[in-house]
Amino acid sequence: MVGVLPFIPLHGREKEAKNIYTIITDGISKKTPLSLYIGGKPGTGKTATMRQIVQSLSKKKKIETLFISCTSCQTKVALYREISLKFMGKTFSSSVALKNIENYFVEQKKFILLILDEIDFLTSRSQEMLYMVFDWPAAFPGKVGVVGIANTLDLTHRLLPKLKRGIEPTIDELIEILTETLKKEFDNCDSKNIEFIARKIAAKNGDVRVALSIAKKTFLDLNEENDEDDLPVENENNSMFKTPLLQTPKPKVNALSAVMSTMKNIEASPLVRASIPYQPRIILAIMLRLSSKNKGSVLNENLLYSSYQKVQPILKLPDLERPELVVALSTLESQGLINYFKKKLNLSVDIETAQRIIADNGLIAEIGKVNF
Repeated sequence: MVGVLPFIPLHGREKEAKNIYTIITDGISKKTPLSLYIGGKPGTGKTATMRQIVQSLSKKKKIETLFISCTSCQTKVALYREISLKFMGKTFSSSVALKNIENYFVEQKKFILLILDEIDFLTSRSQEMLYMVFDWPAAFPGKVGVVGIANTLDLTHRLLPKLKRGIEPTIDELIEILTETLKKEFDNCDSKNIEFIARKIAAKNGDVRVALSIAKKTFLDLNEENDEDDLPVENENNSMFKTPLLQTPKPKVNALSAVMSTMKNIEASPLVRASIPYQPRIILAIMLRLSSKNKGSVLNENLLYSSYQKVQPILKLPDLERPELVVALSTLESQGLINYFKKKLNLSVDIETAQRIIADNGLIAEIGKVNF
């Protein structure tokens, strides 16, 4: 933490200014990937504080800064133009702009700090642009840093879950973590079961905690079932010398079935349902109806939006704007319930699990009556 800031911060924002300044300067000096998200309600001093920091950093010889307002820069072409004009003094055709900019990042000896203000404006139209920009610090460590400012407190969780790409453990890493953790507690840690769990979790969100919960619950259930099967049965005379009677052995519990059962219970638990707002559950119910009608086909955002408009007057639902639809879909994706990429989407859970998540049979029935 820096001692004294080289500028006078806004009153009441001294602590925040010092924290942000420390994170940025540490990232620059240590040449580690630097990306920062600043969220807060309008008028709380986010932009003003960041401008003070940028003005201070701009005085340093080895740092170049660019403050971009996303209200006027909402496309990749506009972004490329801003960056190339600022740092290279010219613009390029869209076909070569990105390549030239990234070459500049590699060759540049100064640290480049990009500040994107009002990134809320980009979430419905230019998500891929944000993903690209926030990937730059990892692609060019010690060369480029990115700061995003938004009025949405949980934007990275609700609207941009893909910004977490690359930080989730891989399948192999999940397998290693599960194996090392579980072998200390269980004797029946079959490698095939662990791999199955790892692949399922990696395909959803890569959450190690969820993987461990599923694995522990599965192996506990298997141990209990199999221990019960191994208990001796008393003879008919109830002799004190109890001898097991010959019985047809029960089949051992199928481990993969146990895994799937545990995953369904976790996905459809009240805690998961409670974490999903009502509107995304309506969207999920519509997707469920469309999926059953168009089996095997991938749905798209336009079809889902028009379907909501048909359902809205019948069920007296609130209006839904496009950005709100994106928010709802991103919420469902972040919970591992759907796959959503480039406006195409499909369910990633089975029908039974989706119905439990929706937790409203009346809603499902009413939507089922609508002729899409």
